[in-house]
Formats: sequence, C-alpha cells, structure tokens
Amino acid sequence: MWPDGKAVVFDGVIDGDTELFRLDLDGDRRVRLTQSPGWDMAGAVSPDGRWIAYVHYGERGRQLMVMEWNGHAAGEPRALNLSRGYPTWTRAGEIVYGDDRGQLFAVAPTPGARERLIASLGGGVIVTQAYEVDGGFLYGSHRTVSDSNLSVGFIRPDGSAHEVDGPQAIDSLGVSIDAGRGGFYFGRLGPTGDQLRWRDLAGDHTEDITGLPFPYGGVTVAPARNRMVLSTCRQVWHIGRLVDGDRFEPFESRPDWNDSNIQPLPGGRYAVVSDRSGTSQIWIVEPGREPRLLISQPSAQVAVSPDGARIAWAGLEDGAGIHVTELASGASRRLTESPSDDVPRFSHDGATLYFVRGGPDGMRIHQVAVAGGNPQPVSPPDVIGFDVSPVDDRLLWLARGAQGRTVMIGPAGGQSRAAPQVAVADYTSPRFAPDGKRAWIVRGGTDLLEVTLDGSAPARVVWHTSNDAIGDIAPAPDGKGWIGALAQYEGDLHLAEGNFR
Repeated sequence: MWPDGKAVVFDGVIDGDTELFRLDLDGDRRVRLTQSPGWDMAGAVSPDGRWIAYVHYGERGRQLMVMEWNGHAAGEPRALNLSRGYPTWTRAGEIVYGDDRGQLFAVAPTPGARERLIASLGGGVIVTQAYEVDGGFLYGSHRTVSDSNLSVGFIRPDGSAHEVDGPQAIDSLGVSIDAGRGGFYFGRLGPTGDQLRWRDLAGDHTEDITGLPFPYGGVTVAPARNRMVLSTCRQVWHIGRLVDGDRFEPFESRPDWNDSNIQPLPGGRYAVVSDRSGTSQIWIVEPGREPRLLISQPSAQVAVSPDGARIAWAGLEDGAGIHVTELASGASRRLTESPSDDVPRFSHDGATLYFVRGGPDGMRIHQVAVAGGNPQPVSPPDVIGFDVSPVDDRLLWLARGAQGRTVMIGPAGGQSRAAPQVAVADYTSPRFAPDGKRAWIVRGGTDLLEVTLDGSAPARVVWHTSNDAIGDIAPAPDGKGWIGALAQYEGDLHLAEGNFR
C-alpha cells in the first residue's frame, strides 16, 4: 500500500497475462504498471512511495524487479536478482528478499547499488518473506516443497535466527507485518475453515480477526491504520489430462479443494494428494466412482512402485518422513523420520526408494532400501526436484544456482553431467519418459518441455498454458498426452475500513 493509504498495488490478469496495477481506493482508478510476458506479481511499495519492487516470473526464474513511480506512471522496470520469496522494504528504503539458497539480502533500489547479506539460514530453508522490526527481522519459511505451513521466526542483528513457538502460518497467506511493526497477521487452519489471526512480537498474545474474508492472496494495512486491503485470490489445483498442446481436461473441478500430485495405479485408478477433508491426505480416484481415502494421516508426495503393489509417500507434521504402504493390505511402514524428507521415488526394480533430505548445504537425493535400512546420500547438494529412470539407475535432477536451475543427469552416487541442449532456466517437476531416453520438465510454470537426454534434439515445448501453473506431471497410461495438476487462480480485492493494528 502507498504511504498515504490512498492506493494499493496488486496483480491481475489482462490479455491472458498477469500484470501489476495501481488501484485508487477512493475513486477506483486503475493504472497498469507492467506490460511484460510472464507473471508480474507480489508488488511492494517503498516507504516514501517512489519505488515498487515486485517479482517477475518468467523462463529464467523468479526475478526481483524494481521500477520508479513518479506519481502518475511507472518507469522502466529493472532486474536486480533472482528471488525465491516476495520482496519487502526496510524503513530506510532497502528491498529485502531471499534467494534460492536460504540467504536473505537487502539492496537499495537505485542503479548500481550493491546488495548486503542479512542472514544465511541454510540451503534447506526457503524464506518466503521477511520484515524489518525492532531488533532484527520477522520471517516466514518452509523446508520442504510439500509443506503447506510456514514456520515463523526472528533474525537477530548478528544474523542468527530462531523460530517462534506457536504460530504456523498457512503458506498461501504467509505472514504480513502490521502497520506499527509491533505484530503480524497470519492464517491458521481450524476445524471450521481458515482463520485470520494477529500476534504481537513482544510476547505470545494472539487475537482472531473476525468478520473479514480470509485473505489467501495477502493482506496489507495503511500506515495510518485506518484501512486494510485483503485479497481472496486463491490458487486451486485441479487434476486432469494435458492434451493437444494447450488443452486441459479436468477429471474433477471443485473450487473448494486442491487435488495434485496425481500418479497412475493399475486398473484405471489414480493416487492423488488432496485436501478435500481439510488436511493434505492421499486418496484413490477412479473415474465414475466416489473417491476413496487411502492414507488418513497428513501426507503428500505420493509415488507408485513399478509393479503397482505399493505406494511411498511423505508424512507431514508428527508423521514426517518417508512411508511405504502395501495397497492390498493397507499396511504401512515408516522408513525415515527426518522432518525434511520429501518427494519419494521408486527405483526401476522397486527395491530402492530415493528421496530428498535437507541439510546445512541444501537438499541432497538419498536412497534407502524399501525393506529398510540407513539412508545414504547419492547426489551433490542444492537439489530442487528429481526423478528416477524407469529402465536403469540414473537420476534426473535440478541443480539450484545463482543464475537459475540446471538439468542434471547421472547414475545414483556417480558422476553427473548437465543435460545437453537444455539452457539454465526456472525448471520444476522433472519426469523421465517411459523409454528413459527423453524427459519432461516444466519451465517458468507455464511451459512443458520435452528434452532428449543424449542431446540429439533441442528442447521443445509440447504443452503450454498462458496464465495457469503446471504442477507434477506423469505420462498418461494410454500414451495420449500427460496426466497432471494445473493451478488456476480466482478471487477479489476487499477494502475494510476501521481501526487496525
């Protein structure tokens, strides 16, 4: 929000693309601020109202951008660096942002300014946002891609950090500082739905904020504390088939729950991660029949064994770690117990499980026998997403770097190399093709690329969406296209007036 409380910056869809706008809260006048292909989002206005920092999400990654506001129009956007979370501002007018390796920086918006390191929280931590407060910074973070909650903590002036007991913020909202920087807003999942809360920084006093819509897309309060703007924009994941280059055929389409991480099972069934019961669990979906709950405890990131006899999954909360469940009997075993263990994948013979585990230097791929044993690391650090070949022991993984993500391939525990003819970019969701000679990766959230792993052909786009987001994908069992998850967005801005913190 602008310092005078009379306008707010927001992102919205125009001409099939997500751009930034300034909205006059008194007269409803809108000014378009950006006009670039790719998502422009998470705008934040400087304390003096002269600058707007935001994230541009394109092929290279989530790029931190800044542009000047002269009172009537926005200046030319300028790229600063890659950013993993969302920008905020210090009182002195520096932009605060996190990178892909658990580091938090501040930089002035003026050309030629050099960034300064605020803190390094370790390669396994992703800081979503951080706010300057008296005595340091308040931040929200998570350690695994499956974690839908954020841990909240403080960074001290010496750069050390500690987490706060109690609040677990819902990732879709994150944490938002109040106008006086004496407390913060966050969301919690309750028995009757999501609830907006406030907590003070000095102690552990919390209050429920009632009578307002839940701000999945964020909340901001005017410096005068007399206005609050809330965004109900929500990311909703649907499962279905990706066909014909740009067409999505949903299996189900419900705005009140998220279905994702779909994996084929024998007999035309699918294992699906869903929050339809109010928490993330694993369900069996079969077209024409009612879905059936398979794993009742909080869980995510399901994988199916090559013979279809068992699944592996990542436990959440108290059940963190990698689990294996026999589909015939329903019996489950817990193989690992580290809170950061995530994204299980079976080996081609089904005897070994691979997964990622976070550490001080970032995430590494580990392996453990399905029968049980001690997990062993089999990759270098800084892994963000991987897959296992269906025909041999090769791993396909994404290496995090300062300039983006590199697609790597190599045997488990052996020498790996960059996949030829695949440029560094913002990639997610790597997946081997059934023949083990090709692979698919998602670029910039909107392009599904096919790559030949021997470099015999350049990478090419095989499916595209203009303003949704592609999640996990898998080849369709009948060979026609892919099954996968697609995120769609819907919601509104709400203005509340009164007395706010």
